[in-house]
Amino acid sequence: MEYLFDEMEEAMTRYVCLATEENRYDFSLVYSKLFQGKSFVTCLQSGKALLLCHDDLHNEEYWVSGLKVAEQDVEAMKAFFTTALPAFAPAVSQY
Repeated sequence: MEYLFDEMEEAMTRYVCLATEENRYDFSLVYSKLFQGKSFVTCLQSGKALLLCHDDLHNEEYWVSGLKVAEQDVEAMKAFFTTALPAFAPAVSQY
């Protein structure tokens, strides 16, 4: 076996519960310097996780289905993630 990647860091984690008119969303957001500056976002209800940055919010197909966001809640969740995610990811190639 060969280690391709083995890093440790103290990352900041945020847990948030959001409620819309019809749905509840529980997320954890792990802010990291790794993964090209993207945050590790996990839906605590479904266990689904993805890497997400501010620029990814334009690609709704990626994060809406990945985080199980209901169609009527997309704009509200987009507004939340706009403030919760870093405004930019470093342009440094990591791999």
